[in-house]
Parts: sequence; C-alpha cells; structure tokens
Amino acid sequence: MAPKFISRWLDIPPIWLLGHIVVVAWFAPFVSVDWDFAHEVIACVFWGVAAVLIATAAFEFFRFKTTVHPHNKPRFLIKTGVFRQSRNPIYLADLLVLLGVVIWFKALFALPVLVVFFWIVQTRFIACEEQRLSQLFPDDWRDYCERVRRWV
Repeated sequence: MAPKFISRWLDIPPIWLLGHIVVVAWFAPFVSVDWDFAHEVIACVFWGVAAVLIATAAFEFFRFKTTVHPHNKPRFLIKTGVFRQSRNPIYLADLLVLLGVVIWFKALFALPVLVVFFWIVQTRFIACEEQRLSQLFPDDWRDYCERVRRWV
C-alpha cells in the first residue's frame, strides 16, 4: 500500500480524469461511431468551455488565497465569479473535458465512462467537500446551497 502522503496527492480529480481519458482512448477503436460532421470542432468547443471554467474558478481560488486541493481545509467559501452559477465549476469542466475526448475519438459508446466519472467525483470528492464546507461555514453554506445548484 502506498504511503498516505502519496495516496493523498494521487487521489485527486485530475488523476481520476486522466484515468478515464485513458479508458476512453483505449476503448475508442472498439466503440467508435462513424459520423460525417466535424467532431474535432465540437470536441474543441467543449475543451474551450472547460478551459474557461477552470481558469475563472482558479482565479477565484487564488484571489481568496484558499486551497483548490479537495482534501485540504479551505479558508473561505467562494461565492463569487463562476461560483455564482455552479458550486463545482471545475468538476463540471472535468466532465466537459472527458465528453470532448469521447467526441474526439468518436467513441459514443464510451459515454458510460462519463457516468462512472460523474459518480466517482460526486461520491468521492463533492460529498466530502460539501460536508467540510457545511461544518466550516454553516450559515453561509446553507444560504449558498439555496441560491446555487451543485452543477449548473
């Protein structure tokens, strides 16, 4: 078993996302669908939206000088910028990246990989983060959850 320090730093959403991208790329030759329209353009649109979400969310983390790492204790509850529209814009961006990969490889039958990734993020990261935030910022968290949806 890996030391706790290593497993803590490897158990982060980008590592899970990378693993799911590898799965889609590996399965792509077996599950590809032939289509005529510009799948590369569509994939790039998803990736572009994801990049904007990640950049604007990261800006808010840096602006408030709080952690982006899902296992660390946050100093602030960010409710500004892109966080006014989604409580989890980076996870939403991760899903868009993975959807872009599925489309790029024309692997529409690999869409269940998105469902698995969604479930992992929801149960392994978001649930813990929301519990931590509700304990650290009880009143603000309750009000925030009433105003802003988890995903979109």
